[in-house]
Amino acid sequence: MATKTPSWVLCLHPYIDAQIGKLIQTLKDERLYDNTIIELWSDNGWKLGEHNSWAKQTNFEIDTGYG
Repeated sequence: MATKTPSWVLCLHPYIDAQIGKLIQTLKDERLYDNTIIELWSDNGWKLGEHNSWAKQTNFEIDTGYG
């Protein structure tokens, strides 16, 4: 099993943070921020080492034994 996080993964959080920051700033500039709900959703699908897997290749039921 691989134990090192791929370097591209380490870039994702700062990138997403910057994009969310731009969104919030634009909403504030347009005076829409106070009347806006921001919802973030992710499937967390890459399984970075969980269940001895490093790829998006199996189903929840297979990994957990449920189903």
